[in-house]
Amino acid sequence: MKTFGRAAVAAVLTTLALLVPGTAVAEVPTAPGAPNAGSATVEIPGVPFYLPGTLNSRDARIVYLYGEREIARANDTQKAIGVPAEVRSRVLFEMRNALRTHTRVVMSDRVTALGLEITDPNMTWEQITDRYRARGLDGTALHEAIAESASKSRKGIDEQFGLDPENLPPLPAMRLAPAA
Repeated sequence: MKTFGRAAVAAVLTTLALLVPGTAVAEVPTAPGAPNAGSATVEIPGVPFYLPGTLNSRDARIVYLYGEREIARANDTQKAIGVPAEVRSRVLFEMRNALRTHTRVVMSDRVTALGLEITDPNMTWEQITDRYRARGLDGTALHEAIAESASKSRKGIDEQFGLDPENLPPLPAMRLAPAA
């Protein structure tokens, strides 16, 4: 029996996404303490699949903000049905990492996208929990803070692009070639 490598699986997923419009997916690191040691495919509800390098920075930010909105909705829905804070925080944390990864991949400005990978890499679960423990949080309070922060980003970036997260323009059109 022949097995397929990660690149082959990614190519098949990309092809299927082009044929069937749907939810974007991204591979995000999952191994504790070793960001590139393992990965998992995480769906990003409400975010269409865009081809790599096809969105300018403003359009990529719009996609990111739509994704954040969906992460906040997922948090509210999971809270309403009684999903424990620790479970919710882990799911939302992975969704945010997937959203960040996807947004960087679709950016046509590769210098900026790669710069973000260096200056603002996706955190591991241990890194995010350590950050909140350093703020004095633990237990449910720690997990609630992580869950809430998964759908919050820097307002200055939104202002830079003239975007209001409460009044977003439509999602950008799909493109088959890199953005100018």
